[in-house]
Amino acid sequence: NLLDGPVVTASTGIAWKTGHANKRGPRTKWWRYTLPNLSFTASAFVRVDHMLEQTVDHTTMPGDVVPEKHYTFGGQVFQFGANATVGW
Repeated sequence: NLLDGPVVTASTGIAWKTGHANKRGPRTKWWRYTLPNLSFTASAFVRVDHMLEQTVDHTTMPGDVVPEKHYTFGGQVFQFGANATVGW
């Protein structure tokens, strides 16, 4: 069965980036140590899908080729995601 119904979706996300991975640029020093050029990126998202509730009521008639059906469908889907990348 393919449940086809109206879906309401809401999503949001955030990302953060710092540093640079430029290999030709000057390297950062801390005290007497030369630090590698690093870049860091992090992101996260949340998505909520809500399928509105629907009811199917199909009563068979004599000679009807479609079987009798009585059901209700709908619900929510929650999605969460995160990503982190380090480059040098």
